Amino acid sequence: MSETVVSIGHNRMPHIAKRIQDAYDRTIKIDCDWIEASVELAIALREGSENTPGNMSFSYWLKSNNLDNVLNANDRAALISMARDPELMRTVLKETPSRSYQLIWRHYKSHFTSARKKPASAPKRRRNFKRGDINRRMKLGDKLVDSLKGTSLDSAAEMDELIILNRGVPEGEHTDIVKRLVARAKAGENVSALAETKKIDATKGRKVRTLMDAWRKNMIFTWECASEKDREAFCLWLTDQIKK
Repeated sequence: MSETVVSIGHNRMPHIAKRIQDAYDRTIKIDCDWIEASVELAIALREGSENTPGNMSFSYWLKSNNLDNVLNANDRAALISMARDPELMRTVLKETPSRSYQLIWRHYKSHFTSARKKPASAPKRRRNFKRGDINRRMKLGDKLVDSLKGTSLDSAAEMDELIILNRGVPEGEHTDIVKRLVARAKAGENVSALAETKKIDATKGRKVRTLMDAWRKNMIFTWECASEKDREAFCLWLTDQIKK
């Protein structure tokens, strides 16, 4: 099957107009993939906005193509803004129960601002969050994530497990088990959300990987590569943990 060739410049605009209409039609169908349709609509609207001929406004171009009925101006603006990061937009749309684009944008605007790429010549910001970090902050809250810095829960794996342990509570709140783990970690204790999940699985009769299983999977290579001094230090620490 041959590919459709789209001309550049003004000749491309009819193609963009069709993409906007098709994507919008998909978003209002009950059985459609609303998230993907919304992302496609956002990208098409952004391309239309960026490629509108200089002698007319974007709103006039929409009207001249019978597209002024595609949402209202605020929803269109929200989609165009989210289209700067389609992958993050997908994550946000999966997370939110809302179907109002402008409300979604208002709620998650700061995450898109943090994720936006800067020109090479621009000075780097100190805080440049990766998408995984943004997702954890969305689920757990900035305050909680920041409070875990330097603790035993300060890792992607541990915080992802905290997200699992935090299921079922309203947005912005935390389960008792998460509160307890965070409080102990901030107090300087060596706690683990992953270990807590294993304990829960054990009480429910689920198969739990043994300590020896974990050693064989994760530690043999590290042990073989470690110096004699590192091994001795590890054994002393392990003996101290057993006594505790």
